[in-house]
Amino acid sequence: MTVELLRYKFLLFMFFLACHFFFGQGQTNKLRIENHLNKAYSFYYTDKDSLRFYLDKVKVLALEKNDIETLCEAYNVDSWNAAFYADVNRMKLNIETLDSLTGIYKKDFEALPYKIYRTVQFLYTKGQYYDEIKEQHTSNDYFKKIISIYQKQTDSIISEEFFHLIKESYLYLAGSYADENRFAEAEEYYKKNLRLIEQKSNNKFFKYSTLMKLADLNRSKKDFKKSNEYILKCMPYYENLIKKGNNRVIVGYQQLVENHIDLEQLDSAKFYLYSLKNEFTEDHSMFDRYYKVSSKIFEAEDNYEKALFLLNQNLDFISHKWSDRLHPEIAESYSLIAQLHQKFDQPKRAVKSYNLALNQFSENSINSNINKTLIFKILKNKSSTLNVLKEYKNTLKIVKQATTILDSLKPSFTTHKDKLFLIEDAYPLFENGLEAAYNLYKNTKDDNYIDKAFAYSEKSKSVLLMEALLSTQATNFANIPEDLVFREKQLRAKKNNLEKRIKKKSSIKLEDELFQVNQDYKNLIKNFEINYKKYFNLKYNTKVSRIKILQESLTDDQAMISYFYGDNAIYVITVGKEYKSLHKIEVPGSLEKNIKEVYKLFSDSQSDITLLADKTNLIYNLILKPVIQNIKQEHLIIIPDGRLNYIPFESLNTSDVSTRYLIQDKSISYINSATLLTHLDHKQNNTQAIAFAPSFKGVEEVSVNRNKLLPLIYNTKEAASVLNHFKGDLYQDNDATLQNFKSNMSDFNVIHLATHAFFNDMNPEYSYLAFSDRYDENLLYVSDIYNTQVNANMVTLSACETGIGTLKKGEGFLSLSRSFFYAGASSITSTLWKVNDGSSSELMDLFYSNLSKGFSKNEALRKAKIDFISKYKDIKFSHPYYWSGFIVSGNTDPLVSNNGWIWILIVAVLFVGLLSAFALKKRSEIST
Repeated sequence: MTVELLRYKFLLFMFFLACHFFFGQGQTNKLRIENHLNKAYSFYYTDKDSLRFYLDKVKVLALEKNDIETLCEAYNVDSWNAAFYADVNRMKLNIETLDSLTGIYKKDFEALPYKIYRTVQFLYTKGQYYDEIKEQHTSNDYFKKIISIYQKQTDSIISEEFFHLIKESYLYLAGSYADENRFAEAEEYYKKNLRLIEQKSNNKFFKYSTLMKLADLNRSKKDFKKSNEYILKCMPYYENLIKKGNNRVIVGYQQLVENHIDLEQLDSAKFYLYSLKNEFTEDHSMFDRYYKVSSKIFEAEDNYEKALFLLNQNLDFISHKWSDRLHPEIAESYSLIAQLHQKFDQPKRAVKSYNLALNQFSENSINSNINKTLIFKILKNKSSTLNVLKEYKNTLKIVKQATTILDSLKPSFTTHKDKLFLIEDAYPLFENGLEAAYNLYKNTKDDNYIDKAFAYSEKSKSVLLMEALLSTQATNFANIPEDLVFREKQLRAKKNNLEKRIKKKSSIKLEDELFQVNQDYKNLIKNFEINYKKYFNLKYNTKVSRIKILQESLTDDQAMISYFYGDNAIYVITVGKEYKSLHKIEVPGSLEKNIKEVYKLFSDSQSDITLLADKTNLIYNLILKPVIQNIKQEHLIIIPDGRLNYIPFESLNTSDVSTRYLIQDKSISYINSATLLTHLDHKQNNTQAIAFAPSFKGVEEVSVNRNKLLPLIYNTKEAASVLNHFKGDLYQDNDATLQNFKSNMSDFNVIHLATHAFFNDMNPEYSYLAFSDRYDENLLYVSDIYNTQVNANMVTLSACETGIGTLKKGEGFLSLSRSFFYAGASSITSTLWKVNDGSSSELMDLFYSNLSKGFSKNEALRKAKIDFISKYKDIKFSHPYYWSGFIVSGNTDPLVSNNGWIWILIVAVLFVGLLSAFALKKRSEIST
């Protein structure tokens, strides 16, 4: 035992003796303890000094009586009240004392009738303390232990006090995930808490506490209106229930102010700021919130000096709170000042403040995901400021540092929604890196900067899709036991099934079951990542394709054009076998509007074809002509980005005076990223094809989840034409069921689906392909495809809008076609709009005919389109609507080998042989 600990215990004992001497008069200990506890509780949340005064009395009396249970209660409550006032020193002292007491009186503690509850109580106290000092990993471990203990108990021993700690534990865990920007996970826990409250207690205080947390969550997700709805639902309850100065009322007003500022409703923001100011005085532990929101109002009014003054007051307040120790809250305060400087064109001052913010993190604190999230944000903003100062080399250093942090954060994000948010949040960082690399390249002509720009562009693209493919590879090659692999597939399928059932009809039981399945799945994946290092290393492989490797994979007749559509500019990197280039295109404000108009013209068969030609020529001259005017290669691989995903590049008009489509000079294919392309191997198991042509009656469907689907007159003809060129199976009309598709698809190298598709903009995972029958079971949802194994070289989705979906930065469209890449397909032929049944049938017949002759997929589609245009020249079918909606993505290698060159070689050899024989014969005749 150390001298310091002995001294501490002696002082503690002397404190108890002194208090006992002072207070030990009058009533019996039991009554006095009860009386003091009741008085202490009456000051909870309202008067910390009075509460501590009475709790100190309880501590002395309980120790004298060897009442360990009451003693623990007093120290725990003291700590919880200290947390309310952000008094971390008091919290720490209480925890250290509790640790000593439970050690000294271990036998007494073990014999307590409510030992489980007291254990949970102490775990909660520790979790709350570590949450307050931002050691989230440790904090979360304590709260997870509480939930684990709770799940093993019967309802009969769960008291209201016990249940309170359970609900608070869910709230803390959710809050931790929210701080890490893991919003979908946080929402799962908040909604789980609401269901618990409804099932077990219907306690309004806990209900409104959770709703306030959901308000904060929606604010973080930038859904300010929804955040306000939650707050306004809660505020009357808190204002009527609790006295002035309550933290929850303060937080509510603060968030209302911030939301209205972001909604550009300054009058409302000022109204709630006045209400906030009336809630507390400057000595309140949360008065920093007033400084921050006041500053934001002045910032919105372009009053830089007043906004800065208030942020400096906020910094002084926070620094005093933490006694000038290093702390993330101080870092955040410096970061707010830096952002203000940045907004008001003070870049040097901004960089200085960003550096002061970064200095708040010690080596140990960097391990926290919450701290990493904050550091990443600071570095991202700092890189933007360095570009303003034209310190481009320093920008690249910062981008590299931030990218390393980003890579370390990715494994902690377990839901698609959260990962999408992470990618979108990171996008400006990569734009800053590209801007710096471009300017350094322009100034130095050092083409190593093209390599850096390409790396940043690749880092931003198809992160989720790549992770899904790598995860499949990791599961296959990490030597994970078969029973665990099977368990993982089971849980995924169960999760998908529950989500679909909830979509039809939600219930508390189903929601709880889904919550638990999600937890089980996350725990299983965590087990894979911890115990099978090869799995982790394969799944989270952060390497992206390098230009040199890409050049080795390209043929002499191929070039790749990769776009990065930033907020300030479009960057274009072009790579051929022997060259590479980097272009910057200034984005005119009208570009997005023009793209929307062009897409509308493309997707309307009645639109003005001359107007379409003029508008696509403008887009061609802006985004493509400067890039390809010196490219001799005929085959272009396009990596679109942002709004460019809506454009069928092959249909752009390249002529300034007439109409000439790009497809007449180049063949085009698409891919999400160069890194993804390297993982889409050419599969040549066989050349067997399977084609589906379901029938639809056009009547109202039985299920509300399936739209009214009209008959497709030509889809059977289209599907049958596939089998004219490839051997295989045709399923049509009532045989074209989802069950037949699932049972047979893995045996075929080519899959063709001529059917209806429905894109769900609100919930992309519930977009679907329809099969024969009138029931939900014959809808193939995106979420189903994610859980399907596809071995095909090519999947053709000849249906409406199979290639478009919700557009996400970097990821592109969350579409039906993309889901087949998840499932393992090497290439996808899909559509960009609602295609015509008749023209699709004819175009697909030409396409498959070309494929059967050994043409690459992109060239086969190109030839089909050119033949179609030629056939219908000067009549309505020449409109791009009828032929340009189909695009091919992924690996474009031929489906079958083209052996024509072998016959040419044989003929040439025979011809040379015959000539040689003839020459020898002539020579022999002359000699004789």
